[in-house]
Amino acid sequence: MAILTPVSRVSWSATGLPSGCAINTASGEISGTPTTVGDYTVNLTVENNWGTASGGITIHVKTPPTRYVIRRGGSELTRVTLRDLKRMISEGTLEDTFQIGDQLILTWTDPYSDTSYECPMNFGTFKNFTLADDNLAYGLGLQAEYALPVGCYVPFDEQEPGSTDSGRKSYGNNRWSVSNVRQWLNKAGTPWYTAQHEADAEPKSYNRLTDAKGFLDTFPAEFVEALTPVKNATQTISDDGGVLDVTLDTFFLLSTH
Repeated sequence: MAILTPVSRVSWSATGLPSGCAINTASGEISGTPTTVGDYTVNLTVENNWGTASGGITIHVKTPPTRYVIRRGGSELTRVTLRDLKRMISEGTLEDTFQIGDQLILTWTDPYSDTSYECPMNFGTFKNFTLADDNLAYGLGLQAEYALPVGCYVPFDEQEPGSTDSGRKSYGNNRWSVSNVRQWLNKAGTPWYTAQHEADAEPKSYNRLTDAKGFLDTFPAEFVEALTPVKNATQTISDDGGVLDVTLDTFFLLSTH
């Protein structure tokens, strides 16, 4: 005589799933495409002939990375994520895929009007950059195709009434390391200005300058997060000792030298 054991039918259920997702009641597999970003605490229950068990998991739903257009000669070449670019940089394979002159197409947002514009960034150089810790990193330098209206918002440096130098009283400081424009180009948030030396003056040649967003706020956040500051050497004039100022900059102005 045989003793038969009845087959236990398992049934799964879940509460708290992201919208767009569902659970397979037979297998317990959760599938679907979430429609809303966020963290979801999901309660799972499994039941069979012998009882019920339950537990919880957390599902993190994040915005998928943007795939940016890369153009060559005015035509779309491909679309990549910034993670793709960083991976190619770390592997040293960037030049196998792209050329100097290719363009990364970004969105730039005017800090006053919040109007957005297409901002092509030219692949300017493939080279080693000196980082903050003096290590060299192979990287990609980007150069804006169009002149962004930096000078419309922040003068190179504001006049400094408290300076002992007559030229700087009338025209401001011509030293990149302490200039207003360098600070704005490498800052986010409001206010972005802080005094860089005793005679430094807050920019006020135009209205609401210090109320405007820092330049880093005008680009997509994930683009700014992907950037790495590099060491930037600037020759000073004789009044400042004629030495090289070495600064750590994410954005900097082009030089003729």
